[in-house]
Amino acid sequence: MARRSIEQSLAQLEAQRSARKTRLSKPVRANDLEFTDRLDDCLCRELPDFLTRDSDKVLLADLFNAKDASEPVGNSPSAKEPA
Repeated sequence: MARRSIEQSLAQLEAQRSARKTRLSKPVRANDLEFTDRLDDCLCRELPDFLTRDSDKVLLADLFNAKDASEPVGNSPSAKEPA
């Protein structure tokens, strides 16, 4: 009978450990999500200025959350043409 109570105690301790670990990981996941959002915003804002080839700008247009993936990004020759 004593063995059973030790196993039960271990199971209870493991459940408490798991619950605490979950509580600790929630803020970390929230921080990771916030960082990911900020990184996406920064890349969409800064990266187009570093691209020099029109083909790169077209290729990455959807990455920059362009309204239309075929919409030219930056100062490509087709950007000057009326749509």
